[in-house]
Formats: sequence, structure tokens, C-alpha cells
Amino acid sequence: MDKQLYAQKKHTQNENETESWVVLNPKHAIFKGHFPENPILPGVILIDIFKKEAENYSQEKLLISHIKTVKFLQVVKVEEETSLKLLFIFKTSESKLHLNGKVFDAKNNLVAKLQLELTSFE
Repeated sequence: MDKQLYAQKKHTQNENETESWVVLNPKHAIFKGHFPENPILPGVILIDIFKKEAENYSQEKLLISHIKTVKFLQVVKVEEETSLKLLFIFKTSESKLHLNGKVFDAKNNLVAKLQLELTSFE
């Protein structure tokens, strides 16, 4: 896992909702620059994790076409084992996938919430 940013620990899915648990890799190169003595997860990377998990849900490559809202409520400090729970609600309309998501830390504190529109990239 040294090169991967995160590993999926658990994944449950029903028709429109998904819950994923991910474990961040504290040895990933991104944390050497953000920040070496106090590594934190960049917000843009958290958005990208949501996009990648949405690709798992849809089984296709996706492009973020619109970020409707993003609210970061807490800093994600990266330690030896940092787990995050991602909750998704998906809706589709025409050629768009609408994602409403929330991120919780291991203590179930709300870290961020967001609304994205994604389109197929293929």
C-alpha cells in the first residue's frame, strides 16, 4: 500500500446508497509536502476519493462536471491508521450522476459534506 493513497476496508451498497470505509496511507508521498511534521489530507484529495468511489458504484470512468457544494468541517490529520467513512446517495438524471456525500472520521465526527455532479468520461 506504500504507493496507494488509501485502501478500501469495507463497502456496502444498495440501489442508491453506498457506504465505504477507507484507510489512508500515512506513508504516501502527498503527506511529505502536506505537511511533513503534521500531515493532513488535502480537501481536493478528499473530493477525488469520492469521485473514485463513485466510479466503483457506476462501473465507469467519471468526470466531475460541477461541484455544487463542499463544506469541510474538520481537518483530517493523518496518523498511523486513519479511517474515514464515506456515505453516498446517488441520483441519476439524463447523463448525469448526482452525488450527495458525507465523510465521518473513526469517532463518527462529521468531517465534510458535498454535492457533486458527475458525467461519464468514456
